[in-house]
Amino acid sequence: MAKTKISEYDSTAANNTDIDSINIAEGMAPSNVNNAIRELMAHLKDGLGAGTPVFLDQTNNRLGVGTSSPSVLLDLESTAPTIRFTDSDASGTPECEISGAGGDITIRADRDNEKASSIIGFEVDGSEAMRIDSSGNVGIGTSSPVSNIDVRDGTGSIVTLGNTGSFAAGESSYLKFRESSTQLAEIGWEANTNELRINNRIAGPISFYASNAHTMRVTSGQDLHIQSLNGSTHEAAGYGPLQLGHTGKSSTIIQMLSSTSGDCAFHFGDGTSGTDRYRGYINYSNNTDFMSFGTSTSERMRISSSGMVGIGRTDPSIYMDIYTGSNAIFGGRVRSDRAGAQYFYTFEYAGSGIGSIQGNNTSTSYNTTSDYRLKENIIDITDGITRVKQLEPRRFNFIVEPDRTVDGFIAHEAEAVVPEAVTGTKDAMKDEEYTVSPATGDIYTPAVDATYDDDGNELTAAIDEVIHSADVAEPETLADGQFWRETTAAVMGTRSVPDYQGIDQSKLVPLLTAALQEAIAKIETLETRVAALEG
Repeated sequence: MAKTKISEYDSTAANNTDIDSINIAEGMAPSNVNNAIRELMAHLKDGLGAGTPVFLDQTNNRLGVGTSSPSVLLDLESTAPTIRFTDSDASGTPECEISGAGGDITIRADRDNEKASSIIGFEVDGSEAMRIDSSGNVGIGTSSPVSNIDVRDGTGSIVTLGNTGSFAAGESSYLKFRESSTQLAEIGWEANTNELRINNRIAGPISFYASNAHTMRVTSGQDLHIQSLNGSTHEAAGYGPLQLGHTGKSSTIIQMLSSTSGDCAFHFGDGTSGTDRYRGYINYSNNTDFMSFGTSTSERMRISSSGMVGIGRTDPSIYMDIYTGSNAIFGGRVRSDRAGAQYFYTFEYAGSGIGSIQGNNTSTSYNTTSDYRLKENIIDITDGITRVKQLEPRRFNFIVEPDRTVDGFIAHEAEAVVPEAVTGTKDAMKDEEYTVSPATGDIYTPAVDATYDDDGNELTAAIDEVIHSADVAEPETLADGQFWRETTAAVMGTRSVPDYQGIDQSKLVPLLTAALQEAIAKIETLETRVAALEG
């Protein structure tokens, strides 16, 4: 059979005895050589030239399949250009393809599913960099992906979403979650407000877990619950926008930290500017270790570092120090609507009662311990009149009230007769801590963050902190919106001051009673004698 084109040539050289009927077998005429070469060149031209399925552009070293004008090293053109790879020695001869039909690139591994667990792999510098397994899982840095996208690296894995330059207004980067055409949730960066957004677009919460345990949840009602999962149930008290803990926890703690010279505070307000932002507050000063409580923007109570409580004053020197100023207001009140006798205050020493203030519907009793079971060596007072005569009742005024004269006793004089009625020692002195120089600090207006609407548009601009005065003592009042913070601690000193004596005049009653009884006995004796004389 005459061989008229390259595809008819035999792979066994001895079987190729003609070219287009020109005899090239042994013993051929010499002129056949030239003619055969010419026919071979024509066949090559027909098979690799213009207008043929395969075109070799020797000038540019390009090969075209389906085109006589290849523009790249290998140029394939057809209605559905496809490259197929067939592994002829594998079971089932699986086929792989790369197709460019319709302007799309499709890569097929094991096109007819001849084998199990086929992959599409990508290698860089001799090592696999990425693969897609038969389940559709994508592994980057791993040959065994366990999820839809599995990214691993020996030094840590990073997935970056962003912009090649700076974000322009309205630009953002988001990781979105969908169900069919419905957008469920998203995590992204919003350039307008420079904020990271986590958004659940449907009626459901946003939950946070640590060590596979629930730690925090934001409900669809915009409430924040922290550690509210009790077993498998989320406990929601429904009492406010913030809930901490649940009824199964042994303790729930809120911790606030700041520098050693800073403050930690809770502010309660009804507005976004001025004093409306802190109508009430609880503030702890790390610098001097006191806690203050404020209402109507002013401090009302302070607990000092030693546990002393000041109400109406900032320097309590006893455990309950109340200052009402010039206001005609009670320093304290205990009220009960319960009928009958009851205790309003009790006083104890080492766990045992030593006194009380008791009241009923109409009166109050000031009681000191007097039970016979607590006493011994009981004898009668027999020198009542003698001792009463030793008391020296006086009239005097106190130095702070020069225009008011009163009746009373001088403590150390009464002490000589009834020592249990007097406290302290005559002319005693004590050490008193006092402020050498007061604490100083700044009067300032705090910075205010910018506010935005739901679309990220700025509603109010940010305002920087303003310091109005520096290194000044804490003022009694501040202008609306201003605060004072301590920057230099007070310098404290110790001085010697009088330790004044006191007297409980009610403790004179037993002696006065005994003296009165003695006087009554004498009067009755005299009356008997007078009656006898008159009779």
